[in-house]
Amino acid sequence: MSSKKPSVWRSGVGSAAVGAIANLAIYVAARAASVSFVIPSFSPGGEPVAIPAGQVVFVTLVMLLIGTAVAAFAQGRGRLPVVKWLAGVLGVVSLGAPLSLDVDTSTKLVLASMHIVAAATFVIALRRIEPATRGPVHTAPLADARVTA
Repeated sequence: MSSKKPSVWRSGVGSAAVGAIANLAIYVAARAASVSFVIPSFSPGGEPVAIPAGQVVFVTLVMLLIGTAVAAFAQGRGRLPVVKWLAGVLGVVSLGAPLSLDVDTSTKLVLASMHIVAAATFVIALRRIEPATRGPVHTAPLADARVTA
């Protein structure tokens, strides 16, 4: 078994697939439990719309792939640890969207759980990635670092 860490792209695409499948499973189970998934229209004066399964999969994939691209960009600049931290924060902040909707409680809670699942799969995938280094790190032994008078 290899101890090599996966690449950002491999981990990110994998997390997008796992997140989309998990969110689809949540959606199917919630629909079977009669969760409506009806949300207000984002157009002024528009009619409320039901979120279809395809939209759940599409949005999960797109958002996690955008996050993967950001992580890959950051890794090349030695900033992957910042993205790992930021991904968790954005996952929590994103809960504001479904929780602020004027919809029934079951729809709010299921949509919020999907945000948690997507964020968790991405953060877990990022934790498996070794941060890139910008070259060898040189440290002097303590004895060599002393200044003599």
